[in-house]
Amino acid sequence: MTDSTLSTAHADMQIDYATFAWVCDVFVDEQYRGRGISHAMIEELDRHPRPQTLRRWCLATRDAHGLYAGHGYVPVKAGNWLERRIPVEAWQAELETAIGDITL
Repeated sequence: MTDSTLSTAHADMQIDYATFAWVCDVFVDEQYRGRGISHAMIEELDRHPRPQTLRRWCLATRDAHGLYAGHGYVPVKAGNWLERRIPVEAWQAELETAIGDITL
C-alpha cells in the first residue's frame, strides 16, 4: 500500500432532504491530528448549502465532544434517543467477506 491510497481525513453527512442530518464517519489519521483538519471539515459541512434548512443535525462521538461543542453541538436530552444493536455474529461475517474482497 502506498501513501497515495491512504486517507488523511474524512467526514460524511447523511441527510433526508426534509428535516434531519447525520454527521458520520469523521476521522483524521493520527499523524495529521492537531492541525485543525477536523475543524475545517466540520466548517465545510456547516457551509454546504443543502442542509441549511434542516431542523436537526446529529452525531455520535467517543472522544471529540469539545470539537463539536465549538461548532454548536450540544448533548441530547437523556432518554430521547434509542438504538438497536445487532448481534456481532449477524454482521461480522459480512464485514469479513467485504474486507476480503478489497484488493490494494
